[in-house]
Amino acid sequence: MNRPKSLSVNFFESKGKNFTFLAFSSIPLFWLIFYSLWFPVPHDDDLFFIGAAINLAEKGDFVNPLLSLWSDRTIDRFYVQPPFHSYVLGFWLKLFGVSSSSILAFQVFCFFLFSVFLSLLLKKFKFPVFTSLAITLCYGLFMFNFGLRQDGLAMIFFTMGLWLLTHKKPLSYFAGFTFLGSSILTLPVNMVLAIPFGIALVIEQTVQVKRQQPTQLKRTITLLSVTWVLAVIFTFSLFLLSVNFELTRFLDDLSWCASLRRQPLNNVIPAIWNQMRIGSNSVIYGTLYILLIALQIWVIKQRKKQPIFLPWFLLISNISLVTMLIVYSNVLTTNFNFLCWVCVIIILSKLNIPKKIRVLITSLAVAIVLINYSPTFLALFFQDRTIQPSVKIAQDFVRTHPNMTYSVDAVAARVVFDYNLPEGSVAWEYSGGHIWFFPQTVADKPPGMVWILSRKQAWHLPEELPDYPRLPVFGREFKSIAHQPYDVLIVE
Repeated sequence: MNRPKSLSVNFFESKGKNFTFLAFSSIPLFWLIFYSLWFPVPHDDDLFFIGAAINLAEKGDFVNPLLSLWSDRTIDRFYVQPPFHSYVLGFWLKLFGVSSSSILAFQVFCFFLFSVFLSLLLKKFKFPVFTSLAITLCYGLFMFNFGLRQDGLAMIFFTMGLWLLTHKKPLSYFAGFTFLGSSILTLPVNMVLAIPFGIALVIEQTVQVKRQQPTQLKRTITLLSVTWVLAVIFTFSLFLLSVNFELTRFLDDLSWCASLRRQPLNNVIPAIWNQMRIGSNSVIYGTLYILLIALQIWVIKQRKKQPIFLPWFLLISNISLVTMLIVYSNVLTTNFNFLCWVCVIIILSKLNIPKKIRVLITSLAVAIVLINYSPTFLALFFQDRTIQPSVKIAQDFVRTHPNMTYSVDAVAARVVFDYNLPEGSVAWEYSGGHIWFFPQTVADKPPGMVWILSRKQAWHLPEELPDYPRLPVFGREFKSIAHQPYDVLIVE
């Protein structure tokens, strides 16, 4: 008599109907839980990324008025970021209104769709459901403290594009290439994913046709080439339309903005070593890099016993990882680390090893996840995320002072104003009157302007703003995490 497989085995080996049930019942629940936690939490650059979309929804102009004090380049246009995210979010806000609920719903919906298309893609390549759920979990932990950025939308386009390319039909090829291009035009650093993985998938399809239907090889190459050219023309035309055909001006503004954050290339190796030796926010990332390197060495040494897929996947992934650091090394502890986790999960899913060793390595990986994302877990379980009485005081102040000009940070924009900011408001994080974002002193505040900020902004002006309580956990105080993130102050 055959005994039914346990759930744990299904998570590592399930395919077909089991995969569909486990993935598409778990994923919606996961993202709904995050949405109920007011995920993602406010981040300093939230108003940078959503201001133009709000203005598009309310006034139809592609400009972010919240950045009017930051630079001359942001007074009458918003070309310091690619436009696709602003237009898609603007359309969403036109449908559902401007509010915290609708903006957060857009973010979580993007993350949900990314997980869906990721799962469909992994199912095509016969991965266990563990792979989809583990990558979704790591992405949620990565994005939890990463604000209202365009990454979620870009990752929808990326995974949807790859998934469509696997369908081997003219319209699917065209749509696949279009979405891969849109991924790059939503988040430029995604070029290090979309280009190598897109090329790899096209090569895989071509080789498969050559082996199985050699007479169709020329037709397939022609079809791929024509649909790629048409997709490039279509996507680039949409892009030009979205920037009013001001390509030169857009590229100039975008490169200027990127230069403010991009580290010199010669800082990449020291930055990696610093992460392994010291870490960021007291979190040591070296364990992740060592685990990934060790697993890759194992795959190389045992390559004859491993699926042919693994070495090729790791080759492409390593190209993406290296290129990512060259193109934009600031993503070292964010997108770069997430891609490292994807590689670890893919290897663990496909590695041909005894079950006991797999469980041991997986347990080690889980421990490293807990270390790497410990700030997120600390915030989830120990922060007091209730709306503090100071929020009501700030709302009453705004109500009784309707003619004031307000400079607000990401927290105040959400909890005080629900993203319905008074006319003339500016983003505090970009109001310093110079390119380095934050005001350097209270003296930077123009006469007649009122600051409404989270108390944690005293981190930036410790000598002028009142201090705030840090997160206490079992007798230890975490200096980089506020105990009450939704506590605000008014600076007149």
